Amino acid sequence: MSQTGYRIGFLNPWRDKAENQAFKSLQEGARRIGHEFIHVTTSNEILAANLDFVIAVASTQPKLTDVPTFGAIHEPRLRFWEKPEYFQNLLTYDGYMTIADSLHTFLNAFCAGAGKPQHVGSYYNTPQRQEIVSDVEGLAATGELGLCYFGTNWDPRSRPLFRALVRRDYMRIYGPPESWQYLQGERYFGSPAFDGNAVQKEYARFGVGLAVLSRGHLLDDVISNRIFEITSVGAVAICPDIPWIRKNYGDNVYYFDPNRSVQEVFGQIDAAMTAIRADPAGAAQKARAARKIFEENFASEVMIANAVRYFEEWKDRGGRSAPASQSPLIDVVVRIGGRPVATILRAIRSLEAQTAGRFRVIFVRYKAIDLAEITNASWERIERFDIVDCLGGDRARTMVEGLRAVTAAYFAFLDDDDFVLPEHFAGLIRQIPDAPEGRLFAYSAFLDVRESEDTPPDVETRSINIDNEGIAPAHGDAWTIMGAFAPNGFLASSDLLQFLELDGWAMHTAEDTLMIITLAAHGTPRFTYRATACHVIGSVGASNYMDTPTREEDIFETMVRLQTLYDRLERNFGKPTMTNWERLGWKLQQLMSFKTLQHTGALKRLVLEEGVMTTSLHDREDLEIRRVPLNPMTIEAVGQSHIHLINGAYEVHFQPDNAAWAYGAVMELDRGLMFPGKQWLVAEFDAVHQGFAIGVLDADGVEFQTRAEVPPSPVTVEMWLHIHDPADTSRMILQNWTDPLRAPVHLKRMWVVRESEFATA
Repeated sequence: MSQTGYRIGFLNPWRDKAENQAFKSLQEGARRIGHEFIHVTTSNEILAANLDFVIAVASTQPKLTDVPTFGAIHEPRLRFWEKPEYFQNLLTYDGYMTIADSLHTFLNAFCAGAGKPQHVGSYYNTPQRQEIVSDVEGLAATGELGLCYFGTNWDPRSRPLFRALVRRDYMRIYGPPESWQYLQGERYFGSPAFDGNAVQKEYARFGVGLAVLSRGHLLDDVISNRIFEITSVGAVAICPDIPWIRKNYGDNVYYFDPNRSVQEVFGQIDAAMTAIRADPAGAAQKARAARKIFEENFASEVMIANAVRYFEEWKDRGGRSAPASQSPLIDVVVRIGGRPVATILRAIRSLEAQTAGRFRVIFVRYKAIDLAEITNASWERIERFDIVDCLGGDRARTMVEGLRAVTAAYFAFLDDDDFVLPEHFAGLIRQIPDAPEGRLFAYSAFLDVRESEDTPPDVETRSINIDNEGIAPAHGDAWTIMGAFAPNGFLASSDLLQFLELDGWAMHTAEDTLMIITLAAHGTPRFTYRATACHVIGSVGASNYMDTPTREEDIFETMVRLQTLYDRLERNFGKPTMTNWERLGWKLQQLMSFKTLQHTGALKRLVLEEGVMTTSLHDREDLEIRRVPLNPMTIEAVGQSHIHLINGAYEVHFQPDNAAWAYGAVMELDRGLMFPGKQWLVAEFDAVHQGFAIGVLDADGVEFQTRAEVPPSPVTVEMWLHIHDPADTSRMILQNWTDPLRAPVHLKRMWVVRESEFATA
């Protein structure tokens, strides 16, 4: 490995979350082995920091710069099907790193399908090696052993379990206070400093730590950072029994079966604490062995060295780039005059940063501007600059003059305030062999990137074109298709320009629509399945073409000029049965359903409290139960839903409209039926063929007080929703999840329940 010290960016949008705690540890680990770890949140911060490479740790953020960026993938696969943006963001990274075997396999397949090298590295956001050591035997001797759990509780992870654990004197809960309000202060000991050491000090001080995983983590065998923090100081770890921990830590931690009921899991954790107290010497021996495993294989010093090695291997393999000499020549038309050179320079640098292609830039000037800073600079992928003067020309006239100057076999457009991601042209060029000679119309989806000063810094990471969401080809009627392209999102054969009449244009705007639709209708469309063209909103000198007085006349002229092409256009862009993202998500949900059954065995019913296994109300004797009547007076059926009277009782057969998150049924909750204090709303469903959501709205009917996904299941599903304050409730909602329901789901019965100890005299 090179001894060069690298400046490594840690791309993280969050504040006061686990990633921020991890950053401090990683920063110290990097310093120890001669590198700098730098926290960045936005693309501008990445560019200002002069980084060698970036590690992106959140699926909410894509790569939007020319700095090599590698995704640290530590989330279960279901995360990437929560929103299309997360899947699209995954596509933007230059490489991938993970320590989970399951994710390594997934990423290899993902890279193969996306045309990326199957080169996956080993990395995780782990803590640094520690000098402090927990004295497990001493703590046991003085009766000071405590079970510590740290969590920001970003999901409703294991609430039933923690409600049970806080009844034990040994339990200690830490984290942001708002994350643990539902415990009402029981066994809560505050939020540690985000300094990379405070968490480990508490584990060392009390000797035992608990790791808990969400359903998605369990099904995908993906670990959290808890086990590393615990073992880094030689504390005893109590962990869910999953293959990854068994493989890497063996018998050097204590296990519980996360697929059991809450009472059983609680019993196993309680038994582990009893065993540790009974044999502190044996527990300490396990902890020392686990610490050695951590220090040799998983400490941040090891992880950062792995990331550096991965970056150097990536460079040795040629990085993401194909030599310019092996790429076709592409003419790129850039119209300039109204924006500063610095803005234009960003667009040109995005061409220079491409992983494929060599370019001739055709500048069309409509105002005088000195381009010496650009044209006199040294470029590798840009062979030359040609300047065409069209002083005083409008959008349409400058486009015509730019098109007349095209001579290469392929051409593209790039507005001077927009830019393209490094793999943009590589994706487009890969489509060339799949189109007849002279008929290529390759296109990507696009990202809207906001630049206004009052925009929150992370907004640029999430606005993806809604029409095709970056993962589905353009489709639908002609008008819908016309809105699916960005002016800087295509690569076309120059031979297609013979079908575009360039004389007599009276329009001042809509010129890009006329050009693109002509190319798309006469060419062979090929989609890259990526959003790599960045359309900037709010830039300096924005043209505001929508406010042009002639706008409506311009649109009509465009449509008249295209009048004979609409049928051809719609034939070229037939609608797929579903998007690529929907298709993969549908199959992943089926896989998760199958794995749920593997983990839970031959269940007669699946009982979940906000995603966590619990015990059916039918099998408990410690509950007060009130039946909630289902009837047409309290339930509003939405979409294709219906309320049926079956065997003397009403059932809700709900199927929302065909849209993500659409409501299927709304039920007014009768507070008179509810208990005072904390309780649960319990709903029973017939076998579930496809995931959907159930939630309870707050008193204002605006925000969800609680909401959970109901997973696919071949057996009856019983869902428990925790209600902390019955006065802050209004309605129960049944709705689609990300993938709309394709067949009705049956809501059979509902109850409100509370544990008997909360009954009032």
